[in-house]
Amino acid sequence: SATAAREEYQRKRSQFIEIG
Repeated sequence: SATAAREEYQRKRSQFIEIG
């Protein structure tokens, strides 16, 4: 589902930003 893909992308992006 597009929603799941979007959520996963956002989660990965958040994690990446957190790592800095």
